[in-house]
Amino acid sequence: MNVLIIDDCIAIGKKLNELISENKSVHVLGQAQSIRQGFEMLTKFNPDVVFLDISLPDGSGMEVLIHLKKTNPKVKVIIFSNSANDLYKRKFAEKGSDYFLDKSKDFTQIPEIISSLIN
Repeated sequence: MNVLIIDDCIAIGKKLNELISENKSVHVLGQAQSIRQGFEMLTKFNPDVVFLDISLPDGSGMEVLIHLKKTNPKVKVIIFSNSANDLYKRKFAEKGSDYFLDKSKDFTQIPEIISSLIN
């Protein structure tokens, strides 16, 4: 399973990479730090799973989610944000996100979610 991280925070990307890479069936393709980089890497790699931040320097992760679900509806999108309020959760779910995790408290759920996506 190939995973792409789209998040402008290098430290978050590093931590995600460490957690995801614990599973030997998973390969982290890299980290995009903007929507522009994200689109380039999505085109190049066609990942199975995308960890996506909401707030990126050049726009909203919503734009990426909508594009992903139109071009590759099977891709699993995990929203990973500091803005984990009910309104955002609902809006992103309506557009097709598969999970919505809070950066401040949901890191421990990531290995289990990754394992469930493999099976």
